[in-house]
Amino acid sequence: MPPTGRYILDTNILIALLAGEPAALTEAGRAAATFIPTIALGELYYGARKSGRPTENLEVIERLAASAALLPCGPETARRYGEVKAELRAAGTPIPENDIWIAALALGTQPDAGHARRAFRRGRRHHGSSPAVAPGG
Repeated sequence: MPPTGRYILDTNILIALLAGEPAALTEAGRAAATFIPTIALGELYYGARKSGRPTENLEVIERLAASAALLPCGPETARRYGEVKAELRAAGTPIPENDIWIAALALGTQPDAGHARRAFRRGRRHHGSSPAVAPGG
């Protein structure tokens, strides 16, 4: 199957990929390129520190961070965050803060990511409620 586009991976998908879940591996394998928001990386670090195996989990995350294409937040992301959060509030459809930041990254201009505007995510009640990104998976 040909590549399906460029994806920004959320924390739930990253966890599934790190766990070796076949469906997540298959879908990510179809992407032309994948990118990890630094926000999601922070969520992984937090999860590792509160886990029952922090040392092992932190080592896995360190390897991932060293080899991944990371997307940092900048002024354009901050501007987009404000727009998305205001739109969601006006629509009465709030979503978790970190997901708003990831949506803002997907909307913003990220030269390294080209136009990676598709978020590869799952398992959230608000899936598809952000005006910023097309739902993945």
